[in-house]
Amino acid sequence: MVEVTRDRYRDLLTTAPRADLLGRAASAQRFISLPLSGEPVLLIDDTWTTGATYSPPSPR
Repeated sequence: MVEVTRDRYRDLLTTAPRADLLGRAASAQRFISLPLSGEPVLLIDDTWTTGATYSPPSPR
């Protein structure tokens, strides 16, 4: 975790009950958030990097 933001870090999202039934489909029902009241939030989404593999281009 980056030191300048460490004291402000909060886990705001939790997985909704039975979210596993949604599979890999995008869904607004996948997560539940804690209530917020005007606080700024930085959301880091690693969805597209998790499990990715690199395939180098084929030689021509």
